[in-house]
Amino acid sequence: FFAFSPPYKGLAATVMGMSWARAAIFYGSDRGKEILESRGMSNTMATVLPPLLVSTVVQCINMPLVRATILLQNPQSTVPNIRESLKQIYSTHGLGGLWHGTSAGILKTVPKYCTAIFVKDCM
Repeated sequence: FFAFSPPYKGLAATVMGMSWARAAIFYGSDRGKEILESRGMSNTMATVLPPLLVSTVVQCINMPLVRATILLQNPQSTVPNIRESLKQIYSTHGLGGLWHGTSAGILKTVPKYCTAIFVKDCM
């Protein structure tokens, strides 16, 4: 399909990865806040801790998919799909290569989601 050739190659994986990640972060944050408040934690801590924890976990789980889509979307890449992209990263860089850049990803995304959850709760 033309829709999945460059520059759109990897689009489906990116959208699916982003969709489950955001759903998990927003649901997990709301549910975590309910649980923490029911156990007597302050509103501030109950608002901040769940998105901090959930978005960190989601970033760690999602990182191999992020790495694979970055490789797949590279115009010079000859990798045809996500599975082959994951195989190439693993064979070239080992298991740790799938999580290369996780700390930078966490530093980029966690504050964004903590802020989004805070703003959502204030509205």
